Amino acid sequence: MSFDRGFCYVTWGGKLGTGGQEQWQNGVKLAPDTAGSTAALPTPAQAATIMTNLQAQWILTANLIGSSAFLQYMKFSKMDKDGHLIGEPVIAATNPTAGVAGPASTNPHPFQAAVVATLWSGGTFGKANYGRIYLPDPRVVIQTDGQMGGTLKPWVDWVATWLKTIEANAATWPGGQAPMYVMIMHNATGTATGISRHVQAVRMGSVMDTQRRRRNNLKETITTATTYP
Repeated sequence: MSFDRGFCYVTWGGKLGTGGQEQWQNGVKLAPDTAGSTAALPTPAQAATIMTNLQAQWILTANLIGSSAFLQYMKFSKMDKDGHLIGEPVIAATNPTAGVAGPASTNPHPFQAAVVATLWSGGTFGKANYGRIYLPDPRVVIQTDGQMGGTLKPWVDWVATWLKTIEANAATWPGGQAPMYVMIMHNATGTATGISRHVQAVRMGSVMDTQRRRRNNLKETITTATTYP
């Protein structure tokens, strides 16, 4: 398994639900333009600056993530071409205990529901054309046709601005090649070469999705029928 360059895996997330019985996390890969290069990593002060900027964006009304999802941290992990961690990650916390709640308060849905923001390279042939971010606790009206009601344009613009803010801050990170960009990266196997492509568009469909990985970690109480077998 090998990528064509090193990257910084940027993740952000926190607790989901009262008491933090669930967890959520989003993430993207940031990488330099040149194949074979080494990714930069923020200093703790730079990471704190990004967290401050994004915390202000988190609470904007354009963000339709609900008040059950709390932003608690951002983590910056420097990875080599084999996907191995280089050194300790840099972590910036908003409020590691309480977190910052999402701004939307109406139209709640089950915690396994998510709205997908798709990262697209602009191409359709070959590898590394699509990436996905599962946005937690979406607070959108569901119409009778099963699609989300209202316009999603402010929300998808919000996601794109979030990513651009991370990119802008990455321009001066030390310890590697900067600036860096959000990339869709394919890790090859054997003697093949990995592929990395710039994100050319951020898109959002009108139908909710489900984070399948969260199905393995939902806290629930089981009720069993007494009338069967």
